[in-house]
Amino acid sequence: MKYKKIFLLEFSALFAVFAIVLIVFQWQREREFRKELLEARLQGYADIIALQDTLTPPTIPAHLRATVIKTDGKVLFETNANLSVKEMGNHINRPEISEALKHGKGCNIRQSTTTGEEFFYFAKRYNGRIVRVALPFDIPVKHFIKSGDNLFLWVFMFAFTVAFGILFYMSDRFGRTVQDVKTKEREKANAVKRQMTSNIAHELRTPVTAIHGYIETLLKHPNLSEERKQHFLRHTLMQSERLTDLIRDVSIISKMEEAPTLLPRETICIDNIVKEIAEEFSTAITQNGMTLHTDLPDGLYINGNYSLIYSIFRNLVENSIRYAGSNTEIHIILTDQTLTHYSFVYYDTGKGIAPNHLNRIFERFYRIEEGRTRNDKGGTGLGLSIVKNAVLFHRGTISAHNRPEGGLEFRFTLNHENTQAANPSKS
Repeated sequence: MKYKKIFLLEFSALFAVFAIVLIVFQWQREREFRKELLEARLQGYADIIALQDTLTPPTIPAHLRATVIKTDGKVLFETNANLSVKEMGNHINRPEISEALKHGKGCNIRQSTTTGEEFFYFAKRYNGRIVRVALPFDIPVKHFIKSGDNLFLWVFMFAFTVAFGILFYMSDRFGRTVQDVKTKEREKANAVKRQMTSNIAHELRTPVTAIHGYIETLLKHPNLSEERKQHFLRHTLMQSERLTDLIRDVSIISKMEEAPTLLPRETICIDNIVKEIAEEFSTAITQNGMTLHTDLPDGLYINGNYSLIYSIFRNLVENSIRYAGSNTEIHIILTDQTLTHYSFVYYDTGKGIAPNHLNRIFERFYRIEEGRTRNDKGGTGLGLSIVKNAVLFHRGTISAHNRPEGGLEFRFTLNHENTQAANPSKS
């Protein structure tokens, strides 16, 4: 009903404005058309008078006034028997006379200066003189000029009523359609949330079960060797870290979905973020025999959300550490910089993935069982989904490819057009 009312009110208002404009336009057009008919009729009488001697009474209907005037405004002849030519004065300033002198003919509806009556005047210039014919602007004449307006108005009101009925029907259909779409979208969103909740519960169950098992083993077997105890404690720590990562990733996704406009923005230095990530993973990179190479200029600023920009590069690096394999390289390169976007290439020289997985690696909780094997240090399954959504949040694009030389490559862009050159607050 809400969308139906909005649709109906807005289109009714628009239609009403259009109707008013059309009615006014048509009224003016019809009025001008009927005035032109009167002018044509009076011009016919003026032409007849112009052919006659000025001293001969013109052969025109008795209810018309005819006046013959010199071009200097002096009246030569007037059919009104109650007025003498001398009493009428100079007519040079009469509107219809002035217009006839300038344009050849003129027309005006006004009150007569001489008689005080209202007339429809028509004047036309001939050789050395002007012939003016006046028709009393009484009720019949007024009705003639306006007679077409009422008919048009009634026709338009009928059309408006029919159109309003159609509009009402369409608004009802539109409202129902919008409601159906919103219901479907709501059901789809709920289904996605249910699936995500189920996936989160499943992902939480794995580390929680493992932690519970390790701790229970330690408590039930206090006489375990120190080596075994350390083994269980290391794995407990590993699973707790995995649990922490999952909670962090779910929190990031929730913020991006529920209130993206509320995420704070600031001026961020990207190359400093990459340096922080390199330092964070330096131990893991060394232990895996990997090397990290960056080709980023200093002072690479962007106006964005710090946590999301950090997550883009952190998740990509973490993904390579987990799955690329030992003795591989990681490269982060700025390939292009326009007035609006930075273009990056991120790749590792690892195993790559099977081509049939490339279109799905950005899906939440999507697992690749081959190529990049999931081990005990497996991620949350949300990292690349966060990367994609964080890139989209910054009005960029991202794609993944297998490199011919080996390894997985990501090409992505980030919008920086609103960035001001300033020192970032978190760099």
